This record gives sequence, structure tokens and C-alpha cells, in this order.
Amino acid sequence: MADATRAAAHYVLGHSTAPRVRLMVSVDETAVTIEVTDHTEQRLGGPPAWHPVSRSGALAPVGRPADDEAEGGGQDDRLRLHRTLDGHIRVALRTAWDSSAEAARSALPRSVPDATSM
Repeated sequence: MADATRAAAHYVLGHSTAPRVRLMVSVDETAVTIEVTDHTEQRLGGPPAWHPVSRSGALAPVGRPADDEAEGGGQDDRLRLHRTLDGHIRVALRTAWDSSAEAARSALPRSVPDATSM
């Protein structure tokens, strides 16, 4: 994740004229998502419409994968480039939790004894 975040930040910084970029991390029960974007504020109408960008640079309609994504299968574990119609950039990666780490975490005791009672 660290290398992907670094690569995403370098891409956005190199392709944007915005004075700053944002790093966002989202976590749910099944995966973690990192996003680096030059879009700095929420507008009253909600988040912008992010269009997937294919390797050839073509924009796909919102909600549909770019042509090369449709051929490649899954949507996880790859950096994804998106653009808005007004030129903002977002590079994102969504990856599933490591199941072995989750198994190890669930094997830990639920409560830790109080240090004063030892």
C-alpha cells in the first residue's frame, strides 16, 4: 500500500496544476481504499463524477469500467486512474484485507489482563 500511495501521489503531482493534493483512506469490513486526488473540496452537489480512464487515455462513462479494465477482470489490487470532466485527477487503489492477518487478529484474546492484577 505504501508503494502504491507513493506512486499515486507522484502521478497526481506530476499531472496536476493544483496547489495541493489530498490523501484519503477508507476502510470497511472487507477492504482498504487509498485515493490521491487534486480535488480539494466537496461541492454542494456532492462528490464529483469520476470517469475511469483507459490506458489509451479515453474516458469511460461513470459507473462503467474503462475498456482495458473490463478485459482485465477484477477491480481490486490495481491503481485506477479517474478524471472529472473539468480535469481533476484521482488515482485510487482498493485492496482486500490480508486473510492471514485477519485470521491471526481473530485468534488474539478479546481482553487483555490488567497490569495491576499480575
